[in-house]
Amino acid sequence: MLKANELIILSYINKFQRIDLYEIQKTINEPLVQLMDSIYRLYENKYIVNDGIDKFSVTEKAKEENIGSWNIWTLKYKEKNINNNVFKYNKKYTGEFCDNGVPKISSVHQINDILELNHIDIESYHGFVLSYGGKNRMILAPGLNLKERQKWILHNILEKIPVEDCAHGFVKGRSIKTNAEVHVNKKEIVCLDIKDFFPSIKRVQVENVFLELNYSEEVAKKISSLVTYNDELPQGAPTSPYLSNLVFRNVDMGLKKLAKENDLEYTRYADDITFSANHSIDNIIKEAEEIIERAGFIVNEDKTHIMKDNYRKMVTGLVVNHKVRIPSAYKKKFRQEIYYCKKYGVSQHLRAIGRENAVNFQEYMYGKAYYIKMIEKELGEKLLLQLDSIFGV
Repeated sequence: MLKANELIILSYINKFQRIDLYEIQKTINEPLVQLMDSIYRLYENKYIVNDGIDKFSVTEKAKEENIGSWNIWTLKYKEKNINNNVFKYNKKYTGEFCDNGVPKISSVHQINDILELNHIDIESYHGFVLSYGGKNRMILAPGLNLKERQKWILHNILEKIPVEDCAHGFVKGRSIKTNAEVHVNKKEIVCLDIKDFFPSIKRVQVENVFLELNYSEEVAKKISSLVTYNDELPQGAPTSPYLSNLVFRNVDMGLKKLAKENDLEYTRYADDITFSANHSIDNIIKEAEEIIERAGFIVNEDKTHIMKDNYRKMVTGLVVNHKVRIPSAYKKKFRQEIYYCKKYGVSQHLRAIGRENAVNFQEYMYGKAYYIKMIEKELGEKLLLQLDSIFGV
């Protein structure tokens, strides 16, 4: 069975007959290197074919995955043409500021003026229905005009509010590496996963974020209407990741308190929660689940992992037994690809493995090398030099 993100990729190709890595990435929110891996798997398994330069389509095999239902592209996708009056997210705010650094906004009329909301449809989203695992799921991303307003809200309001230091996802200066480093060389690690993280966050919770900034109720409701859709956080909106951290702050504080009381380390990367210690920690799982579920979230118990003793321990996809490392299998496979490209040349290597029409292969290789460099700098730099010699950079 195909994964949800693979179905999203296929739905995009089916709709647009092209592959735009960055546009797809905005919707599925996964690292670019993982996205490229997914596209290669789909290509190798005959779900995608290359119809010419920069033109792709899905195969009959892909259509057997109920692809017809993916063509329900919203519902509401309207953008008004405003001649040359195009709003940009970096529009400078020239008004007064509150003591906490956010813009002083006292009325809905003021928001309308700042964001030029008379020029757009605030329910302008494009999306598609995925039939997956017996359930229908709507993936939504804002139209370009609405997205610019959301980015303004992100940069001028949301990012002024600090998140808990245990939150490592969607925060500048933090990453999967900083998340994993906290748990290096621990005897026991427990990982929990929150089910349907973004859709679990409702508009009333988002309104509370803005009320806590001392905005009036009408202002909080108006801003919340710009960053939610159908009472939920839409997965493709640029505001959703940071908002999820802000909504989850009270849960983070509760889990930090639990960790402190039990001499544990605690971090969270998006919906991935990790506890670690040098003693037994099985006993905290139930209490942690209760803290999470009291806030309206659900723990996916099928994804709860307990790692003990001398076995390999992984946090956010990285090995943390003695230091943070890329898994050996990942590095081995990548080195093999480099070796064959150097020995036989890129074109012959791709023909040999049936990828002669490979999509963005150079970007794919560099993406992997930069990912390795982020975690293991010295190794990553060596690999990048080898790629430079292969691709003549």
